[in-house]
Amino acid sequence: MSCIQNPEALEPGNLPPKLRDRDKAKSVLNREFGSDLSSNSNVLISGPRGTGKTHIVQKVLEATPSTESATCYVSCRSSNTQYKALAQILSVLTNEDVSTGHHISSLQRRIRERVEALPLLVVLDDVEFLMRNDGSDLLYYLSRIPGNLRLLLTSTTPSVMKQADDRVVSSLQPHRLELESYSENQAFSILAERAEQALDSHSLQRDALQKIGETTQNISIGLYWLQVAGERRDTITSAVIEDVKHAAFRRYLDHLLSYFSTHHQLVVQAVMELLSESSGPVTTGEVYSRYEDLSEVYSESSVGHRSISDVLSELELLRILDCTYHYGGRHGKTREIELADPFNDSGYETQVA
Repeated sequence: MSCIQNPEALEPGNLPPKLRDRDKAKSVLNREFGSDLSSNSNVLISGPRGTGKTHIVQKVLEATPSTESATCYVSCRSSNTQYKALAQILSVLTNEDVSTGHHISSLQRRIRERVEALPLLVVLDDVEFLMRNDGSDLLYYLSRIPGNLRLLLTSTTPSVMKQADDRVVSSLQPHRLELESYSENQAFSILAERAEQALDSHSLQRDALQKIGETTQNISIGLYWLQVAGERRDTITSAVIEDVKHAAFRRYLDHLLSYFSTHHQLVVQAVMELLSESSGPVTTGEVYSRYEDLSEVYSESSVGHRSISDVLSELELLRILDCTYHYGGRHGKTREIELADPFNDSGYETQVA
């Protein structure tokens, strides 16, 4: 039934060697970083999900000579505090696991000693998750280390630095590089190239791929859509694309949630269930009540209102939820919560992985 010959070509994490339609970004990064990290530049790349930020970062890391400098990639989705990020950087520099229990100043001192001997490029991917916590302190510290330490930050929003202290912005002074969403034609071309590598010859109809490109310009979603369609049919038509739409978006949703806790999954399930039972947004209190019920169903220990408020904020950053805030009341603020595009359509199965 499947028409997929090369599944790896449809994996969003399996990036092709050529960076398409990002010539300006390549030129800026080549100019700012060069090959030896000898400039004083830091760069902030912003753009919606699925616009190639990860691909660009990978190309920068690949172009940095390993014998002349060190590179460290930090996913701020998981390393979302100053301590976790410092421990990740030090672990890369020492090739050793960094256990908990160290004082932050101790981690900072050891990193500074290493950087004095070898230039370092630190990538803070999805830096908005770090900025929700003590990211300003980390950015200020890293930007003040003397020597060749450079920062490459990525974010889904260009306004992320508004969360930073003035001293951080002044010290960091990042060159800002904003990526626009791909056009429908660009998305079509990128997905067509990946489909040609992955699918049986003549198994994908042109109007089916056009339908994907018209619906989303997020390349990751497009790849998951082709995955699901190719797994279920030997010929992919526009009707097949419509039939598997919800399953494809669910796979993308599961990919986003894979970096986070079971609590995140349960909160998303709670929101989906509540929205399927109502005609409008749901409130924080309703979500928390349903989350507690689901925790009991799945034999998970629930966490308190404060922790779930943090979970909701992270789901907003992931663009899974859209929230409208109302201040006052017993817990200080509440939210009206809806699913964000492309998840705000009915028909999703609610499940916990």
